Amino acid sequence: VIVPRVALVIALALPAIASAQVIQTWTQKSLAGDTSTAGESSAVVAMDANYMFVADNEHETLRLFQRFPVSSCVDPFYSTNMRPWLNLTSTNPEDDIESAVMTSSGGTNRIYWLGSHSNSKSGGNLRPNRDRLFATQVNGNGSGSPAYSLAYIGRYDHLRADLASWDRNNLHGLGSNYFGLVASTNSGVPSEANNGFNIEGLAMAPDATNAWIAFRAPLVNGFGPTTNLASRTHALIV
Repeated sequence: VIVPRVALVIALALPAIASAQVIQTWTQKSLAGDTSTAGESSAVVAMDANYMFVADNEHETLRLFQRFPVSSCVDPFYSTNMRPWLNLTSTNPEDDIESAVMTSSGGTNRIYWLGSHSNSKSGGNLRPNRDRLFATQVNGNGSGSPAYSLAYIGRYDHLRADLASWDRNNLHGLGSNYFGLVASTNSGVPSEANNGFNIEGLAMAPDATNAWIAFRAPLVNGFGPTTNLASRTHALIV
């Protein structure tokens, strides 16, 4: 069971910019008609110098690819479908995986996969299937066949509500509804609007225990409460 804590949270308001630092580049080219890469690759976890797990925001199949293929890579070395474990409804069933992070403890590697927790892009319709945080254990050491595989561990479906409650109940000490997260999660608010709710990034903090969640939306006021009249100029990390 995954039980995230949102009681003690770091909230950073950073100026929203149009570019990011490139830490590493790689190429993953597939031949036309390769269904394994249908949709958009949205999250990558490097296992070692040779392999990486890749998620797609259009489905819940996690795949192991070569990181630096010499030629076009048609098929992954390994794939596993997480959908049966996520209790998704048949209407708009995508989890919309947007980010992932790996933790290591006692020789065990675990990858956390995070859905966007967003409404629809047009119309702002509620999409509860996207409210998933789930974990997989990594098996293998890079030398077997497959080099690595994944085993489902568990999931948590209430992070969106927790974050809205954290803001509404002033658990960050900045004031009730300081970031306007309750309003951002309301039906009718599109996910990509600057007042929407859309998670795009996940990383471990330097303490290797807590996680940082990066939002595409909402943008927030970097100089005070995010009210209806406030200028939304800063990105949000929780």
